[in-house]
Amino acid sequence: MNVRITPISEDHIDQILNIENNVHVSPWSRNLFQQEIHYKGSVFLVFMKMGIIIGYGGFWDMVDTGHISNIAVHPGLQGKGVGRFIMSVLIKSIVDIGLNRVSLEVRSSNKRAIDFYERFGLIRDGQRPHYYSNGEQAYIYSMEI
Repeated sequence: MNVRITPISEDHIDQILNIENNVHVSPWSRNLFQQEIHYKGSVFLVFMKMGIIIGYGGFWDMVDTGHISNIAVHPGLQGKGVGRFIMSVLIKSIVDIGLNRVSLEVRSSNKRAIDFYERFGLIRDGQRPHYYSNGEQAYIYSMEI
């Protein structure tokens, strides 16, 4: 895939928010993305094609685990392999910095995302009741790498 991958910067946030607000039920705020720029434990990558952000994703270095904090694909490019590419890059980045586990939370109602993560080999190994602001529970997924 002919894509430029770069760490998140302030210049990316407007395009990211446009995607974020169109793909997530509870989108992150501008402030949360700005925090990712400055948080030392964060690896947050932007995926661009011809100057346009096609997706993004990030994780937090949590001692031995790369905890995926957010991942999204431009709505017009979903189902075309972009998400698989982003997830593969994130997992490789987690391995490259010496971590041996991937974890994430996903809304229990987000069947599409659950199927996506399970295809990557992540296993549901817990849940967080009332995790989201609307009271929905989160499923916890993880895998050793």
